Amino acid sequence: MTRLQTILLFVLSASCAASQAPAGPASRYTGYRTFFETHLLDRSPRVARVRFVKEDEIVGVQAVVYEVKSVLRGPEQKRVLIGGDGAPSVQSRNVDRLIFFAPLSSGLIHRLIDVVDLGGPHAEETVAIVRRCLSLSSESPGAKRRAGIRALVLDALASKGEFALKLGAREFIHAVEGLPGAFDATDLPRLKAASSRLPAEERPGFLEAVGTLESDRLAGYQGVEASVPAGRERELFLLAVEALREAPTAEERAQVVEEIVKRYGDRARAFLLAALTDGRVDVRLVAWRLLGLCGHVEAAPSALKALGGPEPERSAAAECLGMLGAAEAVPALAERLDLKDAFADTVLTALARIGSPPAKRVLEAAAVRADTEPAYRERRAKLAELRDPEWREKDAARKAEALLRIRPARGG
Repeated sequence: MTRLQTILLFVLSASCAASQAPAGPASRYTGYRTFFETHLLDRSPRVARVRFVKEDEIVGVQAVVYEVKSVLRGPEQKRVLIGGDGAPSVQSRNVDRLIFFAPLSSGLIHRLIDVVDLGGPHAEETVAIVRRCLSLSSESPGAKRRAGIRALVLDALASKGEFALKLGAREFIHAVEGLPGAFDATDLPRLKAASSRLPAEERPGFLEAVGTLESDRLAGYQGVEASVPAGRERELFLLAVEALREAPTAEERAQVVEEIVKRYGDRARAFLLAALTDGRVDVRLVAWRLLGLCGHVEAAPSALKALGGPEPERSAAAECLGMLGAAEAVPALAERLDLKDAFADTVLTALARIGSPPAKRVLEAAAVRADTEPAYRERRAKLAELRDPEWREKDAARKAEALLRIRPARGG
């Protein structure tokens, strides 16, 4: 089973209870692990704020004894024995430290995984950031955790301490790769402002990730899930949007877009409008067709602009305007009506669908020219079809049939 097929199983779940999980392996979205979790917590079952007491030898092992000020993760204890080379420098012996550690087999002595000195003015800020990371690690996968990761990164990057800044930079880089859509274009000003305050060694990778975000094809979809109820429904919706990035062919991408509309109906309007900015023309073409078919008049201004663009998008935009019955588009369509051009058939059809008095006058004038001027003969068949008294009824039936195929599976 391909990843796309796995994600598209969300459509099948429409017939099941909302709480039922979709078949297939866990997705990268629901199973995302933060940088902090991957590089620290997965190796450090215990975290504590400590102060150096002394160096000692315990059952023949050189160890460092720390007094525990507070436990952030793991069982409560008053002292921690760190074996091996865990002694702080002379300068660090009189300040608190945040240590990440794991018990050795004996349970008496522990192995040091990482340490952060809490000297200086930003000690409490560092502890607060770590506590937030730990709290996020206990969150169940879902929209709340996803939003929490974004907030953590932006707050860390707005901090003053070096630890928080470094963590924010690394979490952002990690999320751009592993959690598509967590950040969007509205975050770019804050991210770019933070880059100037980062330690020099963090800046290149961070700026590269910012550049990736700027060019991310899914950045334009951020926020479209707001029209879908929070919880399982929203998670499934986000999975489908993510599938657009991974679908390798135009046919599969069209399937994703159509299934989203089929499942969510009018609630997919914001998604379709966002799809008009997608970097892939095949996605935009599907969006134009579905926006027109579903009668989402909000697409009309964008369609008017697209009339001045290249094929095949200008034809898709003209068809969209026709299906919307956008009377305001008649002047623009008339301006682009060249009866020698095959695009004229699309324009004429759009005008016939609009059916307003100005649209009918343009059609009548075009029919006269096609009947009297040999250069326009190729348009005669199309004009004859559109003037057939039964054409509008047949066109409406075709539209109704197409709409039937994309009726929401439930609750649209």
